[in-house]
Formats: sequence, C-alpha cells, structure tokens
Amino acid sequence: MKIYKSLVNEGLEMDLAAGLAMERHVMTHANKHVSGDAIGSRREQVQQRGKTQSPD
Repeated sequence: MKIYKSLVNEGLEMDLAAGLAMERHVMTHANKHVSGDAIGSRREQVQQRGKTQSPD
C-alpha cells in the first residue's frame, strides 16, 4: 500500500509521461517479489469470493 501512496503523491507532481515511466519502474521492481503461484492463488480467492456475493 505504501508503494501506491508514493506513486500517487509523487506522480501528481509529474507530467503524464514521467508519471507513467515512474509507475512502470516502481511496479516492475515491486512485482519481482511476487510469484506466479501467489498470483494464481489470489485470483482463485477473488473468484470464489465473487461467486458467493449477491448482485445488488
């Protein structure tokens, strides 16, 4: 969450191109610490939760 807060705060001070470049750099680094198995597991959890929710 701290990464996203930093991206927002710093990104607001940049033009769009610089902000997108910074986002790409920061998120590429952050995503190196996430395994494919972790992403698959999280996706499954979200899908299961979605199946139990009722539409409003």
